Amino acid sequence: MGTIDLYLSWGIIYAYALLTIMLLTAFVFNKERLLGWTVYILVPAFVVRAAREEQAKVAQDTRLSPSTRKHVLAELKTLEEAFETSP
Repeated sequence: MGTIDLYLSWGIIYAYALLTIMLLTAFVFNKERLLGWTVYILVPAFVVRAAREEQAKVAQDTRLSPSTRKHVLAELKTLEEAFETSP
């Protein structure tokens, strides 16, 4: 692997990590505004699938209190519905 390949690889990893942190922070503090422009960044089908998979995991997680589980499931459902496209 050449030097350029190494820099490109680390640059992509850094950009991905930075974008992930920015999206999570924005989602926590300003969901409505974020959901308006993330459709240009994320593939909706992957977001819906990931939200559904996480809902299944959270529903079975016994470490969470019932109120926390309910809250997280509601947030995941909101995310799923925001990215779900109807035919």
